[in-house]
Amino acid sequence: MNINYNNADSAMKKLSWSNPWLQLPDCFYRSVQPTPLDNPYFVHCNSDAAQLLGLSAEQLANEATLRCFNGNDLLPEITPIASVYAGHQFGIFTSQLGDGRVISLGDVQDSNGNRYEIQLKGAGLTPFSRTLDGRCPLGSAIREYLGSEALAGLGIPGSRSLCLLGSSTKVRREHLTTGAILVRMARSHIRFGHFEYFHHRGDLDNVKILVEFVIEQLFPELLNEPVALRPLRLLETIVERSTGRLAECGVYPWRYQYRQYDCVRRVPGFRSVWFYGNL
Repeated sequence: MNINYNNADSAMKKLSWSNPWLQLPDCFYRSVQPTPLDNPYFVHCNSDAAQLLGLSAEQLANEATLRCFNGNDLLPEITPIASVYAGHQFGIFTSQLGDGRVISLGDVQDSNGNRYEIQLKGAGLTPFSRTLDGRCPLGSAIREYLGSEALAGLGIPGSRSLCLLGSSTKVRREHLTTGAILVRMARSHIRFGHFEYFHHRGDLDNVKILVEFVIEQLFPELLNEPVALRPLRLLETIVERSTGRLAECGVYPWRYQYRQYDCVRRVPGFRSVWFYGNL
């Protein structure tokens, strides 16, 4: 792959950017700016993932795109945010986690009208970083890059790795290593934990807002369903799409098998459902 560091024309300028998160109340996210790495460089650009955006790896591999993904020169239409969610860590439920080292740049739309959310993993501190540094070691970024593309090769839906940035920035984990930014993309990065965050607080209004947001953005066909049934239909659709190909590959997600007692809990007074777990 030839990297043209002198090309001032970024492929990102050819894409239509928006950020649907901004339609939600402020309690769902915080505005945040990436913290650039020192001396960034492309480790790899993924031609297969780039094609989903109507681009080639060569169109991505230029100085302007590098500086954009490193947070030096974001395009004016990009509004980066970090979202808040709950979840389980080390087997223990934590009522607030959030994007501690992930920043969402927003959605891009390809020529066929398909949208993909672009995230930077390892782009520095966010309001949800807690005691961590917001960085991603190069080794773990490479593992995620390869893992996500292996799943894609098996036909299992998930996030895709668009490109990987290396740097001279030092981060400390078990030992001192170098920091990286993994640029990943997916139709959505919304987790079950986003629902859990508001359910745990008894904030059923925002659970309802999030359910409708997900349906409008990702499953508009469910808008034809009665309002009271939409959350259940949404859950059924997600489980079916998420587990079908896994089972075909010989992986059966016992933890997330679809039973009302495991995946769905009625929310009193709301006639909706609570999503538990993380597919």
